Amino acid sequence: MQIHFLLLFTLAASILAAPLAAPQWGAQQTVAVEDAIRRAGNALASLDTFFRQTRPSASEAGAFVNQALNLQARVVDELRAGTREVKLGGAINAAEAAKLADWVDALSNLYESAMRGWTNAKASVRSSGRKNMVLTSLLDLQDATNNLNDAVTAKLPSGLITATVGRRSKQRQAGAVDEAIKQMKTA
Repeated sequence: MQIHFLLLFTLAASILAAPLAAPQWGAQQTVAVEDAIRRAGNALASLDTFFRQTRPSASEAGAFVNQALNLQARVVDELRAGTREVKLGGAINAAEAAKLADWVDALSNLYESAMRGWTNAKASVRSSGRKNMVLTSLLDLQDATNNLNDAVTAKLPSGLITATVGRRSKQRQAGAVDEAIKQMKTA
């Protein structure tokens, strides 16, 4: 009888203690949002670095554009993976939203710089004959960017300051991609 009681007591104690040992959902969400932004930022930084460090000749234009498209495909993949992570997580509290503003600004700066790279690469895109491929890739990037911004904004608490963070990020990031698309249409 005592053995059964001890077994039941141990089992009940472990079941009741399990929620106490579980990680905080808010902390996990911050990690998910931070991780999604960091991974997308790393991919954008690779694309931006490629544009800054590579000056192709006319004969290398096709290879240059292909490499840039491959790097941008990685950005799109990271944005989509980040969107899934953020959607699966919990809501972001006000303290976490304050940190989010810095992350979003850094990511927006990378967007603007990488999209200037596409604008500066118009001659290579034109000479490679891959204008439609670049436009399609930029539209995919625009879609993935909007989806991640919508997922993060949906997790923010209601309020003027946090809503401003969501709107500002979407305006800057989508605006940078829109400008690159507009420039590519004239290539």
